[in-house]
Amino acid sequence: MDFVGFFSSLLNAGNLVLLVAVVLGFATLKRGVYVVPQSRNYVVERFGRFSRVLKPGLNAVVPYFDRVAHRVSVLERQAAPSGVSVFSKDNVEVEIVTVVYWRVMDPELSVYRIEDVGGAIRVATGSIVRNIGAGLELDKLQGSREEINLKMQSSLGETAQAWGVEITRTEIVDIVLDSKTKEAQRQQVEAERARRAAVTSAEGKASAVKLESDAVLYRSEKEAEAVVLAAQARAREIELVAAAQAREIELVGVSMRDFGEAAALFELGKRQVLALEGLASSPGSKVLVLPTDVTTMLGSLAAVAEGLRLGDFTGARAKVKEEDAS
Repeated sequence: MDFVGFFSSLLNAGNLVLLVAVVLGFATLKRGVYVVPQSRNYVVERFGRFSRVLKPGLNAVVPYFDRVAHRVSVLERQAAPSGVSVFSKDNVEVEIVTVVYWRVMDPELSVYRIEDVGGAIRVATGSIVRNIGAGLELDKLQGSREEINLKMQSSLGETAQAWGVEITRTEIVDIVLDSKTKEAQRQQVEAERARRAAVTSAEGKASAVKLESDAVLYRSEKEAEAVVLAAQARAREIELVAAAQAREIELVGVSMRDFGEAAALFELGKRQVLALEGLASSPGSKVLVLPTDVTTMLGSLAAVAEGLRLGDFTGARAKVKEEDAS
């Protein structure tokens, strides 16, 4: 009976030891193996000093000697928007509201070099924005946000490197002006708009005057060309008339050479007859009085025609044409 009791007590003690061993094994496994999420890094300390950083995945440490002291997120973070009062180069006070995006690159630096990374970034941002804004006039400050963002990111990035932090992006959310400055800017914008309208109107009038001058010059040139063409045509007409008259005189000369005084009297009489014909056909003439010597002239003309034998005179003209053709 005593032996059975002793065996039972020994069995119970063995179960207890086994249970304790199992518990210690799980505890050791828990302290020695860590599964780190993708978005975090674990900072391990050994006896209170920094040992190493556990990266995402399965990691093993020395149980009971090493411990995970800090679980640091490596996701990109957005600092709360903060407003900074700035005096521009032309002594205008404005409030610049900025937002900074950052993330931890070296967890050990962010843990052991500074206590409040977010607060330090806000303070550094305010100082950098004041320095940049003080060197720019208000118009430049409002129109150069991208340039200011780049300068902020560069300067703040150099400062944040000591904390193991990367500045990924900086943004100027707003530039707040007081009511007096806004009113002055509104008046300046209206004055500039009026100036541009006046300049545009003046340029339009100048363009219209120039176009009108060009049109007048074009018309003058065309009128001058028309005058020149008309003068050339008139000169050509006079030239042709003169040539015809010269030819007629030449024919008369040939006739006079061949037939003498009779041909001259015949030509003169013919012209007198043509003159009388024109005078008689005038619409203003009612009564035509002929001088006494006209009948004498007509008789002489008949005698001359008879004496010249018009066929021979016509032959003389044909002879002249043949000479011209040869």
